[in-house]
This record gives sequence, structure tokens and C-alpha cells, in this order.
Amino acid sequence: MKKSLKILLVEDDEDDYFLTKELLKETGQNYELTWAPVYDEALEMINTKSHDVYLIDYRLGKNSGLDVLNYITSKEISSPAIILTGQGDPRIDLQAMHSGAADYLVKGTFDASTLERTIRYATEQAALVRMLRENENKYRNVFEKSRDIIFMMNRDGKVLDINSAAMNIFGYQDPEIFDFGKRNFFATEEDYKLIHDAFTEGKEIYNGEISFVSKTGNKIPCILNTTLLDKERGIYMGICHDISERKKIEETQRSADKFIASGRIARTLAHEVRNPLTNINLAVEQLEQDNSTLEDRQMLLDLISRNSDRINNLVTQMLQSTKFEELGLRDHNLNELIEEALDEAKDRIQLKGIRVKKEFSPDICSVRIDPEKMKIAILNIIINAIEAMENSAGTLEITTRKEEDKCIITIHDNGPGIKPEDLDQLFVPFFTNKPHGTGLGLTTAQNIILNHKGTLRVNSERGKGATFTIVLKL
Repeated sequence: MKKSLKILLVEDDEDDYFLTKELLKETGQNYELTWAPVYDEALEMINTKSHDVYLIDYRLGKNSGLDVLNYITSKEISSPAIILTGQGDPRIDLQAMHSGAADYLVKGTFDASTLERTIRYATEQAALVRMLRENENKYRNVFEKSRDIIFMMNRDGKVLDINSAAMNIFGYQDPEIFDFGKRNFFATEEDYKLIHDAFTEGKEIYNGEISFVSKTGNKIPCILNTTLLDKERGIYMGICHDISERKKIEETQRSADKFIASGRIARTLAHEVRNPLTNINLAVEQLEQDNSTLEDRQMLLDLISRNSDRINNLVTQMLQSTKFEELGLRDHNLNELIEEALDEAKDRIQLKGIRVKKEFSPDICSVRIDPEKMKIAILNIIINAIEAMENSAGTLEITTRKEEDKCIITIHDNGPGIKPEDLDQLFVPFFTNKPHGTGLGLTTAQNIILNHKGTLRVNSERGKGATFTIVLKL
């Protein structure tokens, strides 16, 4: 059964009460009518907040229907009120609407159908308003209680609305002071251009890293996302997530990683240098003895020379792998360069029975590189791949392709793959899992590629080999 609609009639004329009651019956709707003949009684019933609709007579002795309307508004009651007037006075109608009336009816001019329709429209409108208000409160709650900066702004950078989180983070008290169209809100010119260019061109920003400046001059790094809400008016909504704490944690982690890497370098270097130094010291002790023959002395001097060269080569490799060098740039075809690197590695390839599969793009054009240094980088990656694969079971796949303004080289092996915990350490000097490796080959390769303003990435899955990707700009 449909729930009855509870109506409170505030009316001091008993005849009008009976007339209204009869009209409500004629509608055939399930209405439950309560009558309040005087003002004070009406207020008591209103306080119960148990009615769905209020029908209010404009004239109530010394009080008026507007007083009742104002009282309903003061109690924050969302049920609609309909004013009943004796005469069609436009001023009364206007006052009633300004005071919050949902509608008005002139007594003696409406029938049951009109009354039913007016009540129905008023309740439907009130339900819609309630829903909108609830949604507004819900989203306003999210807006205000969010720890992220949420703002609305126009294409000129003028902030139309901003939440309290922004006040706390930026240190300002007045929301009107925010104007992202001004350079002083941004840490760098690049940060300012990112947001300014996007808004002027009608573009949205997705996960843009940008740094603002607080009132006290502190740099606030954020991840910024914006959405274009109204293209015609250029209205944007933006959400900024403050990543200051994350940056501090990352910086701490980087410092810890550097400390660990420095320790590893020191230990490896000490180990690699100690062995030849021990040989040199033993040879010197033998030379200091007078009973050495000329042949023995020459053998000991050769041993000292070999071990000195070994230490010198180790130091040279370490310096080359960790410093940027001046490049002798010239145009060179990448496909030809890879063929040269493969030719230098052919003895290792044949010795291990490795199958080489090449897919070179014919339209790879010449890239401005230092050919000798880039060949060293590619050769180091190729050798690393060869050593990772099993004898007579390995396949080395090398491909080249062009994408827009980039040339891309991929070198894939079908070895055991790289442990996930080792991926982050792969390019750290002296990091190696090989029994006789120095851990400088991939470090050198990465250094050379970075020196060319390129990138070197590695992807690997255990049991499925590893793929090294070199990206160079044309």
C-alpha cells in the first residue's frame, strides 16, 4: 500500500478547512490531513517535523502565513509549503516565493485536480532539492575534508574555489589570494609554463609533477591532475597531491642506497686490488734477498709489472664507467654499428654455440653518436647476454626500429632472467653475480648511453630471459 502523504493545514477559517478537506478527498490520493487553526498551535505541530507538505493561509489574525514560512525556514525543514491567499495580489505572491514558498493558490479559484497537481509538483521539487542538497553536502564534505588540494579555476588561472587543505599547505588564510595565473605561485618557470600552457590551449594535465611555493617560500612538490569541466567558459577542476613526505622518504632511501653502493664498491675494489698488491709485495720481498739469480729477478720484475698493470686497468675501468667523457660525435648507421659489435663478439658466440637472430629495420637512419664508445656500450650488453645463456641453447635476438624521433635497439637473451631484487642494482658499479666479473660492463654501457642523452632500460622475468632497450634521439 502506498504511504500516505501527511499534510498540515494552517487555516483559521473552519469553512476553508472543510472545503480543503473535501477537495483532498476528491483527488483520490492517500492524504492524511491535520488542521492547525491558530498560529501557536501551528508552530507546535511544525516542531514535530512530521509533515510532508504545509498548506498555509496567508492571513492568520495578527500573524501571517509569511511568519509561518519564516519559522519553517528557521527550523531547516525541507518539506514544501504552499501559500493559500484570499485575493490574487502579486505582491503577496512575490513575498511568499521570497520567503521560501514552493507555490501559491488563490482560494476559490482552484479545484481538486489543481490542488493535487500543485501538491505533487511541490513534493517532487522538494525531493529533488533535498537530493541536490545532500549531494552538494556530500561533495562539499569531500572537498573540505580532503587532505589533497582541490580547486576550481578558469583558463586565466584565477581560482574560483579552493579547499581548506590548500590553506594549510600553502599557509594562506584568504582563498581569494590564490591566482595560479601568477608566476610567484610556482617554484620554477617550467612549472608555471606546464599549467599555464595547458590551460591556455584547453588541455588537461594527467599526473604532472609540479612544485608550488608556500607563503613562507618553501617548495611544495605535488602531483597535479586537472579536468576540463566547462570547455566554453574554460572552467577546470584540479587535484594536487602533496608529495613532500614521499620525496623526503625517497631522498633518505637514495642516501641509504648510495651508502650501500659505496660500501660495495669499497669492498670489491679492496678485494680486486689486494690480490695483485699481495703478489707485488711477495715479489719485492724476494728481490730484497741477495741469493736471487738474474733469471729469478727478471721473473719477479715481470710479475710486479703484470700486477701493476692489472691494478691500473681496474682503476681505469672504474673511472671510465662512472664519469662522463667528451664525445666525438658524427653520423653513423646503427645497424652497421651493431654488426661491428657482433663481429667483435663472434669468438664468444661461436664458443658458446649461441644462435643470433637479427631483425634490423631498413629505414634506420644515421644517428649522431660517438661510434667507438657506443660500440663499447652495445658490445658490453651483448657479452652480458651471451654469458647469461647456456651453451648450445642460447638465442640472442637483436632488433632495431624507428619510432617518431627515436631510434630503438632491443637486445634479448633467453637466459634464466634477472632476479627482481637485482634489477635495481644492475647498473651499480661492481655489482655482479658472475664468479670472475668486475661488475663494470653494464655500468659503463649505461654511462655511455646517458652521455649520448639516451636511455637504457631492462625488463626481465625469471625463466624468460632479459631484454635491454636502448633509446636514442635522432
